Amino acid sequence: MHRLLLALLLLLSTGGLSAIWAADQTEADADAAQGVDAMKDSDSDPHRGVDAAISFSHALSIYKDLGLMDQVAEMQSNIFWCKKRMNIDDLQDYLAKKGAAASSAFTAAKEVMDTPVPVTEADSYLDKAKQYQAANPDKHFQVAIRFSEIVERFPDTDAAKAAEPIFVTEQSAYLAEVSKERANEKQELQQAIDQVQSTRFMVSPGAVAGTTAIPAEGDRDRALSAIKTAYHDAYQDRTQAGKRALAQRLLDESESNKDDAGYFYMMLSESARLALESAEWEIVLGAIEKTGQYFVGYDVPAHKKETFGHARSDQVANAIYVLLSTPNDKAANLTAGRAFCLSLNRFDLGLPMLADGTDGDLKKAGQLELTNPQQPAAQKALGDLWYSIGHHVSSAEHLAAWARAQYWYRLAFPGLGAMHQQELQTRMDEIDDALPQTNLDWDNLTEKQWNRLKGDEIDIESKVDRSNGDTEVGDDHRVRVVPFPDDKKKMVFMVGTTGPRQHAGILTGEGHLWVFPTTPRRGATDDEILRFKIVPVTGP
Repeated sequence: MHRLLLALLLLLSTGGLSAIWAADQTEADADAAQGVDAMKDSDSDPHRGVDAAISFSHALSIYKDLGLMDQVAEMQSNIFWCKKRMNIDDLQDYLAKKGAAASSAFTAAKEVMDTPVPVTEADSYLDKAKQYQAANPDKHFQVAIRFSEIVERFPDTDAAKAAEPIFVTEQSAYLAEVSKERANEKQELQQAIDQVQSTRFMVSPGAVAGTTAIPAEGDRDRALSAIKTAYHDAYQDRTQAGKRALAQRLLDESESNKDDAGYFYMMLSESARLALESAEWEIVLGAIEKTGQYFVGYDVPAHKKETFGHARSDQVANAIYVLLSTPNDKAANLTAGRAFCLSLNRFDLGLPMLADGTDGDLKKAGQLELTNPQQPAAQKALGDLWYSIGHHVSSAEHLAAWARAQYWYRLAFPGLGAMHQQELQTRMDEIDDALPQTNLDWDNLTEKQWNRLKGDEIDIESKVDRSNGDTEVGDDHRVRVVPFPDDKKKMVFMVGTTGPRQHAGILTGEGHLWVFPTTPRRGATDDEILRFKIVPVTGP
């Protein structure tokens, strides 16, 4: 008891209680501000009215404890306003998703909404509303709420008749504010879109002056010969995929050869050449621009025009050639944007071009993408548009459009209602079945994705201490071990007899693959079967 009393005295002497009081008010003020934002959103999303009521309920409780009765009255008015912004039909489902704490807070708010106020309090409410208006002349939204409450709570009274014209005036002032804010937001959004659209072709690039002299022809020939020797095996693959891979590799690895101007220059030159031959347009542009950043006298725009001029028989290369001089050409934007998005999977570069193109659906998709929608309904609508586009483009573009639809569907799914989720899941399953299994999230595979994996399935009993994985691992035979989703925490793997025990993934080491259930139960009668697949790994 003495220690507790001493602690309390120390707290008082250091201003500790004042600090706690201030922290509590700061928390309540933050809740109130969040509630106002949610209340403003509730016109378009009724669920936000529930969020607002919950925030105001939190703030109300703290303000009561602190004895701040003006703020208490304000929160009560705000909560009363929330009542008419709610969709009662799906209220319980929404609260259930938010959890027990939210339901409890909303119950407290509902008590405020439903508690009747004697008509004898009407004049007092009016006086307090006028005082609030005088103290907060710029808060038209909150002031309108106070006078609206009087009209709603005390109809046909003198106080209500006096409050109604003030409410109308304050509401009009608030709507004028909103209109101005929307106009500013629209202008800012357009500026953002314009900025995004200028990332590649909307602004013609000027010449970039480097600092190193372009190597002499003899040095370039020497460097080219050395490069072809060093990358001999890669040069032997003359397929489109092989050329693209080498073009990217030369571009990436050129950085480590800056100390030799000849090597650096020719690696970039070869990267651009191979990329042009394999229709990897962004690598062509990137290699040329990188050359201009380093070498003095290298005219980037001229080299781009010359390079793409040699390939104008290709429809996309010709479109890029046109955009280099006429970046607003709508037909060229459509052709190039379509290729970047639906062939090269470079939506970051292609979407602005689609937005400036001539195809109605693709143009709309590009424009909507640039707004980066955050609301689940808007995200689903954008996914629906890409899904529809997938039905009308060529077979080569079909899967790319559906993959983009899947991207937006996954973002929208958690925020949709149960009925919409059921509808969306059916469509997502359809897309999953159609898409090749690339860019998988190996740590979070679904059961369906695991079942579709092409690899040897191996089953083991969980009650044994160690099991034969039935495969050899080495530099010339690398594998990825992929447990069934429900089993991935139930086993670890080891290569050879002395290697470390590893979780699922690309296993390294040299030797036989062994599997260790993490909870061995030798002699147990429960023969649980653990499953995993062995998927061959190609490439680096």
